[in-house]
Amino acid sequence: MPQGHYHFRAKVISRSQGRAICAAAAYRSGEKIKDERYGQTFDYTPRTSIHATEIRAPAHAPDWMKDRSQLWNGVEAFETRKNSQLAREFEVSVPHELTAEQRKQAVRQFVDSELVSRGMVADVAYHDFTGRHSHNPHAHILVTMREIDGNSFAKKKNRDWNTEETLVNWREAWAKYANQALEQAKSQTRVDHRSYRERGITKTPVSESQGEWHIRQKEIAATQKRLEQADRELAALEKEQKQERQEQLDTITRIGADIARTHAVQRQQAKLAEAAREAFELGQKLAQEQQTKKPPQPKPEPEPQHPARSAKPARNRGSEPWKRDWERQRDERRKRRIASEKEQERKASVQRSETTRQEKKPQPQPPAPSQDERHLIEQWKQYHERERGESRADGQVDQAAKPARDTSLEQQADNLKNAITELQAEVEKQEQSRHQRESSRKPKPPPKEPEPPPERKHGRGISM
Repeated sequence: MPQGHYHFRAKVISRSQGRAICAAAAYRSGEKIKDERYGQTFDYTPRTSIHATEIRAPAHAPDWMKDRSQLWNGVEAFETRKNSQLAREFEVSVPHELTAEQRKQAVRQFVDSELVSRGMVADVAYHDFTGRHSHNPHAHILVTMREIDGNSFAKKKNRDWNTEETLVNWREAWAKYANQALEQAKSQTRVDHRSYRERGITKTPVSESQGEWHIRQKEIAATQKRLEQADRELAALEKEQKQERQEQLDTITRIGADIARTHAVQRQQAKLAEAAREAFELGQKLAQEQQTKKPPQPKPEPEPQHPARSAKPARNRGSEPWKRDWERQRDERRKRRIASEKEQERKASVQRSETTRQEKKPQPQPPAPSQDERHLIEQWKQYHERERGESRADGQVDQAAKPARDTSLEQQADNLKNAITELQAEVEKQEQSRHQRESSRKPKPPPKEPEPPPERKHGRGISM
């Protein structure tokens, strides 16, 4: 009985290899898929060797798993470890003696009975199925590493799928379904999953000539080599794009931090200006209160005290010089009092002029952010919102990650409050000092008029 070509290969797609399951699914299916984890779109729609694609899922699987993009983005979101195993791939060679529909039917029977029945979701891509004698008909089967549990995946993986015995059973099952399809097509060719050594064969298959067999082996090896090269190029491209995204994020973060510091300084300046305005208003209020107070009225000048006279008129005219001295001293005291009152009136007028000038002086206003700064601030906010959304999607929320700038702003606010308190205390201190100076400058009551010296008597009541 002629022996057909048998090829069955199984491998695991993992993050530790630098692989992305969305990129692999897009390449096998020849479609356009956006990787939501990395924010990258993979477009392989120009590929022409893909005959058809389909997703085979258990009956209890949710509807979103039947969509290729949602399925593999869901796998990326569920697997959070940096070395997570994302999917298992089966690459099988389909007998070229079958028609395109017979080949798809054989692959479907294998997938449904051996994979889907175990709880896996299978993404199948049929390559080079265009004709009866196609060049290299084969199929790529991507299956999930976890079973379906409700509307999501199971928390624990089924380790029984990773055993060597399970792999051997899958190889044997594919050979069984391929031979069933060949028998239904009334072909004499058969395939065997066992190696030549296990079967005791030391020569090449008799179904093909030596040259044709080697040609097919070279074609298969070349196809596999191109596939591996494409995977390496995809991994390198993903790494490069990841580095570029990280650099862009670092730049945006740095710009956002600079803008935050600038606005913090502006807010601090605005608060200082507000504190200065409040201090000015307080000084203005105190000045108004001082103006509304009635100035102290000078005490009426006491009448000059005339020297005591005896009931009898003085007989001595030598007492007139002391009276002139007393009148001169009185006039000098009156002049000093008048000068003091004029000086107080002049200072009050100067203070009123300064108060009016300060009222008319425009108050400083905090500068408004420019259009570029507002644009950068909006980009910074969008970036952090996107980062928080991605952290929630990955299930890795860092509760301890708080920006250091919040602490700096709080410290600046506390410093500003302390500065305002010190400024108010300084204003009160200056006001007390001013009151003390004013009280010290109040006109003192005129001293008592010196009493005239008593008349000296010589002899008996007669002044000399």
